[in-house]
Amino acid sequence: MIRIPYFVIYAMQLTGKPMTSPETITAFRKIFYIVDPAYYIMIPLVAMQQLMLQISNKFGPGVLWKIIRGTYNRPKIENRIFMFADLNDSTTIAETLSDERYHQFLRNYFGNITYSILDYGGETYQYLGDGIIIVWKYHGDERDLQCLDCFYDMKKEIEKKSEQYQRKYGMMPGFKAGIHCGKVVVGEIGIIKRDISYSGDVVNTASRIQGMCKELRSELLVSNELLRSFPPESVYRATSVGSIHLKGKVRDMELFSVGLK
Repeated sequence: MIRIPYFVIYAMQLTGKPMTSPETITAFRKIFYIVDPAYYIMIPLVAMQQLMLQISNKFGPGVLWKIIRGTYNRPKIENRIFMFADLNDSTTIAETLSDERYHQFLRNYFGNITYSILDYGGETYQYLGDGIIIVWKYHGDERDLQCLDCFYDMKKEIEKKSEQYQRKYGMMPGFKAGIHCGKVVVGEIGIIKRDISYSGDVVNTASRIQGMCKELRSELLVSNELLRSFPPESVYRATSVGSIHLKGKVRDMELFSVGLK
């Protein structure tokens, strides 16, 4: 790009007119195209790259390429972990802040926990108002503890910014989460707007587990199925809260409140 001034000067010499004249501009374009055609190739490529990044950000990391490759054109059954995390006292916060400030509050909150999700291998599946659904592949071993690592790293990130929240909003976000794992159906849905969807009892159960956090006074509840992945030397302590009846479920389910040792 440092050669551009020389191209302008040369174009002015050829036309004998100032650089703002149409003749000089036309001459400059011809010279620049001949000498540096890569410019005309790179601009569309950069623009396309930026467009693809914007689309990828819309779908989430890796999701766009799965749609392009047709990974889930036909539904598949996969083992997944689902975390439903919900903001504490969201109604009170929304009533205290204006609509615009509450929206900004949520943007800050979701933005602050995003890197924790990425660092611990999670996939942001959906934002549900003041809640978020995060998904992991289920392995059935110690790798599944990433979901717990993620939860506590999310809390740490929010706590690190507590002063900023207090200064800007007069409060800081807190959240509770429920986690469950098992087989789900994964497939593309939609015609005008395509997306990858998870469906099955596991998804609904994870939501119901999260809904019990307040009643059972636990910030993190997990199912017995996930607990089986805990190695004996785990840094987490799991305490049974008993067999709980979850709305819409026929059988009671044993849940565990998880904390750090």
